[in-house]
Amino acid sequence: MRIYSQNDEEKIRAQGLVREWQRSGLLQESQAAQIETELGVDLRRTNVFLRLLLFLFTTLVITVAALLITKLFHVDGDVRVAAVCVFGGTLCLVTAEFLVRTFHLYRFGVEEAFAVAFTTLVTIAAGLLAPSKFAREISG
Repeated sequence: MRIYSQNDEEKIRAQGLVREWQRSGLLQESQAAQIETELGVDLRRTNVFLRLLLFLFTTLVITVAALLITKLFHVDGDVRVAAVCVFGGTLCLVTAEFLVRTFHLYRFGVEEAFAVAFTTLVTIAAGLLAPSKFAREISG
């Protein structure tokens, strides 16, 4: 299932091309501005530096929240930690989708951090729930 429409993604790619053509001198500033207005999308984006900063900050907040929950509730044992990871991962996925649908974020950093946290937490849970016999066979 796609959250972003194909039309919006094509317009975003075309906007990048227009900016590139303007920088290289193939388009004048007035031409680029006219084309940009036709390629407008209702998605919020940010520059790469702020995007990276938001990604790192959100990742830090998610990590600290997960560790705080495991410490506050004295979660120990592989199955319990895996359950917290699955719950946290699901919460991250729902939050990422909420941010995209409600605030129309596109490569903003925050929603990407929640999506990465989802995959990371679910992977950790799968690793914790994997049979220990399998782990012994791999290690030799």
